[in-house]
Amino acid sequence: MKNLLSIFFIGYIVILVGCASQPPLTDAQISSKYPTVEQLRTQLEQAINNDVLLHSPEYGEQAKSLYREAAKLAARDDAEAEVRAEEGLTELARANKIAARTKIELEGAIQARRRALDANAHSSFKQKFKEADEEFAEVAKLIEENDIAEARESRKRLAAIYSQLELDTLKGMTIEQAQLMLKAAKENKIDKYAPLTIAEAEEQLELAQKVLEANRSATAKAAEHASQAVWSINRATEITNILKEFKQAKMTEEEVILWYQEQLSKVVAAVESTPEFNLENRALIANLSQSVQASVQERERLNRELVETNQRLNRQMASLEQSYSGALAEKEQALKSIERSSSEERRRNAEIQAKFDRIQKMFGNAEAEVYRQGDDILIRAYGFSFPSGVSEIQSGNFPLLNKINQGIQMFPESKVIVSGHTDNVGSDVLNQKLSEQRAAKVAQFLVDVGGVSGGRVQSTGKGKTRPVASNETSEGRAANRRVEILIQNSSS
Repeated sequence: MKNLLSIFFIGYIVILVGCASQPPLTDAQISSKYPTVEQLRTQLEQAINNDVLLHSPEYGEQAKSLYREAAKLAARDDAEAEVRAEEGLTELARANKIAARTKIELEGAIQARRRALDANAHSSFKQKFKEADEEFAEVAKLIEENDIAEARESRKRLAAIYSQLELDTLKGMTIEQAQLMLKAAKENKIDKYAPLTIAEAEEQLELAQKVLEANRSATAKAAEHASQAVWSINRATEITNILKEFKQAKMTEEEVILWYQEQLSKVVAAVESTPEFNLENRALIANLSQSVQASVQERERLNRELVETNQRLNRQMASLEQSYSGALAEKEQALKSIERSSSEERRRNAEIQAKFDRIQKMFGNAEAEVYRQGDDILIRAYGFSFPSGVSEIQSGNFPLLNKINQGIQMFPESKVIVSGHTDNVGSDVLNQKLSEQRAAKVAQFLVDVGGVSGGRVQSTGKGKTRPVASNETSEGRAANRRVEILIQNSSS
């Protein structure tokens, strides 16, 4: 939660230094006297909210640990706090850099995780979601260690785990699930901290049951009430977490109100930079409401002006159309030509995408990876069982070759470039020759058996120059002994 990071550490510091003879500095004093510590706290909160600590767990945890040390020293009024904070900022900068790389390399997994979160999978399947996040962190550590190849090998499976969690959550949003969540909430004493919100959840569950009692086929309507009950249970849980953190941090009533005012300031910052907290709360809320309403009215006024401006421009355009009808007719003709061209391009792109999707589904994870490169399709085939140093096609490879041939046949006008790749066993010359032979064998199969025109197919060898996995392991070397088939639809 935003800003609760500081609350947690304040309570942590008070416990650590509570027995010292000199009273600890307050949060405000630390912020004023040790600005670097405050800067680290602010940036660390932002990093947590942006999942930086998930995307770069090692550096993120180091930055977090250094903040704890800095905050503890600052509370004791020890100048060493600034040194620790500077170190923490350095580690956090590294974490942000790694996180940016992680977002690129694990984009699909991150998107799948976001969808699972939106579906509330982290509440419905807490343990499984925790395990998925632990696996995500392990893959992110590989990126921290610059082991990109191994991280890429894990990203598809990671995305599949989160996607399955999302699907399981959406399928399981039933009355029974809501009842179990409500029971668990009460066992955790959530109703003690948020009785009104739990009561709302109970009311929604009762409505869901009554809907089904009246009409057993009204499952969609019952599910709406069940979902609302789950929403209220989650809300009550978050209320409880806030109250428990207040209690853990030993916040006074004044500190709670100050925290509330700080949150309120952030919400209305766009329309009111300095809320009048010296006023009675009802007057404060009324003033802020007026400021928000004034902002809304100003936006509506600007929208009206925009509409009026557009109408005026339309009238001017109509006048110009009358004066220059010939020129406008030529323009419209040109635009139609562009639209036809764009429509044809979209149609062609959709057709290629559909074929790409079909080809991608043809191959298992151990057989090949399929990539789209503009209009071209690259089939990176790992499933060839080339023993080290051998170029002859094994009979076990025929099913894979047939799938590759099926993919090529979807693009009858394309050129086909077959490139061979080897592991690092043996000399450069030997591997270059071996990769050329393997590519030539596959190309010949496509022509002789697959029926692809020989004029469309060419082969080349890359030797050991383009590994996709580590040559330090037998699995990595096997992956590097591959053949890539580029179905080239572009003119380049």
